Amino acid sequence: MTTSMKPQARLQALVILIACAATLACVQKPVVPSGAARVPINSDEMIQQYRERVKSDQREKQERSFLTRQVDTLTQQVQELSAALTLMQLNQQELAKGKSRSGPAITKTALTINPLSPESKGPSTNASVSHDGNTSPAGS
Repeated sequence: MTTSMKPQARLQALVILIACAATLACVQKPVVPSGAARVPINSDEMIQQYRERVKSDQREKQERSFLTRQVDTLTQQVQELSAALTLMQLNQQELAKGKSRSGPAITKTALTINPLSPESKGPSTNASVSHDGNTSPAGS
């Protein structure tokens, strides 16, 4: 019986070896998607939306920058007017006490410390006011 087992074991080993070799020899094809369900990222609509978003962001940034400059200018003007008011109050106190050294000069200095800048006076117009109070076009 020992002699009959050997050929049978050899046959089983050979079958197992052939099955393993066949399995390893047949490499599976990789699964490649067909692309039918693909959603294009850079479609014309998406590109247009991106451009609009960039333009909107740039406009908002410019507006914030402009508003920041306006706030800074107004803050500076408030500080200047506060200083002028304090100076005028001190002058008023000196005048009330009768110790004014140079009252009109101090008042004039307080009012001319820093006149309002042209951009803070509002939009410029093409009309100018004459000494008699009438408005006339700038070119006349």
